[in-house]
Amino acid sequence: MNPDSATSRLTRLEPLLAQDPQNLLLLADATDAAMAAGALARAEELVACGLELSAGGAAWQFRRATLRIAQRQLDEARAILASLAAADDAGHPAIVHNLAYIEFLQGHHAASAAVLRPWVDGPSSSTASATAPATQALWLRSLHHMGSLEEAWAWTQKQLLGATLSARGAAVASLIALERSDVDAANRLAQQALDGGVREIEPLVARAGAALAARDTALAKGLFNEALLLNPADARSWSGLGLAAMLDHDFAAAKAAFEKAVATGRGGADSLQGLAWAQELLRRAGLPTGPVDRH
Repeated sequence: MNPDSATSRLTRLEPLLAQDPQNLLLLADATDAAMAAGALARAEELVACGLELSAGGAAWQFRRATLRIAQRQLDEARAILASLAAADDAGHPAIVHNLAYIEFLQGHHAASAAVLRPWVDGPSSSTASATAPATQALWLRSLHHMGSLEEAWAWTQKQLLGATLSARGAAVASLIALERSDVDAANRLAQQALDGGVREIEPLVARAGAALAARDTALAKGLFNEALLLNPADARSWSGLGLAAMLDHDFAAAKAAFEKAVATGRGGADSLQGLAWAQELLRRAGLPTGPVDRH
């Protein structure tokens, strides 16, 4: 649920909830909508009501943990989830996912992968669970951040063979494919994700990268700009816009985009090199170059 639709849903539910404040189903729906909309103060009130009415039921404890994750109160969230997990010998997939997500948010990517590994590798794989798309995406993101691209790619191939790769899993896998220089695979996986309604940074950047390889700069620019709406500090998207502008011989726009990439602090050597080339080509064309802005 995107924030706009979640806000609309919450707005529709509030009058119904006012008429029937002890309806736990309505309360749960409104709580989930409030969290999806980012209305965390309202979600806090709703969770408190749910906990009281349900006498501290497990589903409401889980919502409280989810809210604490959104508030980045991660230690409290972990304690709640650990308590729920201890009461469930099998380990509910949603609890496992959120425990792994906490590790990921704290930068413990190997720990995140370790929590998820039994669920993505073992016979009790979560592919049949409603949390499978999120679990697949988090698993691949964890491996990606660990630099374990080959393991991530081997796992992706296994899921593709079994037709079990979700659109969210394909979204992350598309960027991994691009970083492995497999442009065709990146294009296919990104398109699978986008067709599945997953318009996140990874598939947008991967599909744009494939478009750049095909010299379709108009498509690439559109996708990179869409990615920047999600994260204005995404160095890959700024650098990609710089490359697209270079292909279009718009060296002033290229310089501006590469400067943005460098300014994020995550542009790397490629962005600095692109910036230097853009400035040099402006100089050769007799156009103003201006200083190289590295800040």
